[in-house]
Amino acid sequence: MKITQGAELLLNPGSDYGKAFTKDEIASIVDGSIWKPTEQFVAQKETQVMIGQPSTYPTELVDALIRYFKQTKQVKKAYLVHFFNPSHDEKPHTLIAIQVVGDWEHVMAGAGMVARDTEVPDPPVDFLQITGRGGIEDYFQKDCKPFYEKKVLGIF
Repeated sequence: MKITQGAELLLNPGSDYGKAFTKDEIASIVDGSIWKPTEQFVAQKETQVMIGQPSTYPTELVDALIRYFKQTKQVKKAYLVHFFNPSHDEKPHTLIAIQVVGDWEHVMAGAGMVARDTEVPDPPVDFLQITGRGGIEDYFQKDCKPFYEKKVLGIF
């Protein structure tokens, strides 16, 4: 991709699985920044937020994330909510909370790429790692049904 910098590219044109690459995407692939979150936010103090289910459910995003999570052994559960932090956000947006065993950064990088390439009714899409430390995580584990849950096969 280094030799194509400055150009737009089409991968598999005409195919059901084709992909258009913008100049910015190519540059981020070459420099490795495509794997990093565009922004991180950590609340410095206790913060009141609003959480609920979206009125327009992002079905395309959920379907794409389910396909990705099925291929990613580290993801145990994933939840989706509409999230609004009045002290930080201009409007409510999509938040995906993920329970991961193993490499969070790897899972986050892949999920971020899926979200970046998917039409979402209420952008942006934020991600939250469920670590079991309480706070906002309690909502997901007590009051929210996961849209994805790793199936565990056992012999009984």
